[in-house]
Amino acid sequence: MAKFEPKTVYVTYIASTPEKVWQALTSSELTRKYFWDRDIEIEPKRGGAFALKLSDGRINVRGKVIAWEPPRVLEYEWNVGPVPEMPRGEHAIFRYELRPVGDSTHVLITYRRITTPTARGFLPGLHLALAVSGAAFLAGVLVTLAWVDRRVDRRVGRGPDGGTG
Repeated sequence: MAKFEPKTVYVTYIASTPEKVWQALTSSELTRKYFWDRDIEIEPKRGGAFALKLSDGRINVRGKVIAWEPPRVLEYEWNVGPVPEMPRGEHAIFRYELRPVGDSTHVLITYRRITTPTARGFLPGLHLALAVSGAAFLAGVLVTLAWVDRRVDRRVGRGPDGGTG
């Protein structure tokens, strides 16, 4: 009998081309702007190294690239050591599948081998951050998610509490 492997699947549409969405997923210049100031280091090939670096230079996510098919499929290991929000760490697999749909890109995001606490808590927020701030960034709009980032969005003049900053 096959072992059950939990997975979490999300679908979103981003008003941009698959090439630009691919660039947003694989370029530090862009991930820093919408993904909590993180740099992505990715060796662009199957079997290549993958890492996410915090703004202070520490690496907090490591893994290997499982699939590299620009601009359609990106899959990598997402290994995190124990941290307060994930006391046992995580050893998961993230997969992004991109396809054009009219003037947008259909993005299918699959997370495999995710623990139940992470799937219930962290990942829905991650999906929202990627879908909202990533899509808005690609469309040329700065979005600040209050629960993610306490900085004031100077373009619209509103802080996380809705007041002016």
